[in-house]
Amino acid sequence: MQQANELALKNDFAGSLDFLQQAIAKDATYGAAYSQLAKLYYSAGDIERASEAISQALERDTYQPDFLYVQGKILEKQGKLDEALSAFERTTIVNPKESDAFFEMGVIYEERGDTEHALAAYKKAATLSPDDPEYQRALAALSGRARKP
Repeated sequence: MQQANELALKNDFAGSLDFLQQAIAKDATYGAAYSQLAKLYYSAGDIERASEAISQALERDTYQPDFLYVQGKILEKQGKLDEALSAFERTTIVNPKESDAFFEMGVIYEERGDTEHALAAYKKAATLSPDDPEYQRALAALSGRARKP
């Protein structure tokens, strides 16, 4: 897994994929290998395979917050916003400090025009990760628009 992660960081998709497949062949119960596989497929734009891989990860560990978050990103990419929002909400229930999930919830709420919930989600993300400039920008931008008549 570590070698697969290192190769993924170097954008060596094929090498990382090879190591992940070896890890799964050695231990098919290891959910993290499926989650990493889902991330690789997602990055490569193969959303269908990413969805299949994260489903495999979640079968092995239903409440693992990283798996739930990845599932949310995949569902969001597929345009299944209700399901994505639900996955992100489950992520924050399991790990209340998961700022990325709060941020993604804010994005979905904002897309829907639900300023109140979007602001709350962005505020939570920004509070949990005050050094993340993306969270701060999103919060400031939406706050500015919400104040204007």
